[in-house]
Amino acid sequence: MANRRVKKAAQLYPSISISHYEKVYLQMQDTIKLRSLRTSDAPTLFLIYSNAEAMKYRGSKVMTSIADAEAMIDDQEKREGSKLTLRMGIELINTKELIGSVMLRYDDLQIGCCEIGYSIGRQYWGKALGRTTVGLILKELQAKKEVNKVHAWTHPDNIASIKILERFDFCTVSQASQPQHLLFEKRLNW
Repeated sequence: MANRRVKKAAQLYPSISISHYEKVYLQMQDTIKLRSLRTSDAPTLFLIYSNAEAMKYRGSKVMTSIADAEAMIDDQEKREGSKLTLRMGIELINTKELIGSVMLRYDDLQIGCCEIGYSIGRQYWGKALGRTTVGLILKELQAKKEVNKVHAWTHPDNIASIKILERFDFCTVSQASQPQHLLFEKRLNW
């Protein structure tokens, strides 16, 4: 049974890879683009992910060394069991500044579902870049007919992220696996 699911996922997601995003250069309204992370991004990623205030609602620990940022870059396309995780940088088009990253996670056991996550550097908060980022991700996922459901996790105190998700018609879903977080879901392609 599990083997059949893995084969089905391979059929549904044949084009999902970081190289796909390098070619497409997802971009929104001449504001941001999503791109592959580069080795030269390590210092900026470290500044973003070592800021305790900016990372207080994030599920992972605050970065403590540049090696943590380098590991994030090395793992930007990672398969763990049934899950494929892709991480891309968020870049401002006009300045070419890296301002954060997004994560897309596909699970072979949940065909048609994609989990998203995003982190934006503290100095870029309040500039509608989170909303623009989520809009860009949803636009891309909507175009992929194989994705019909999007999940996003957030901390109950992360009001800004909750507002962004609600603006895009995500709804909370009951779950017990991470009781300290809220799970949001959006249906696509209905």
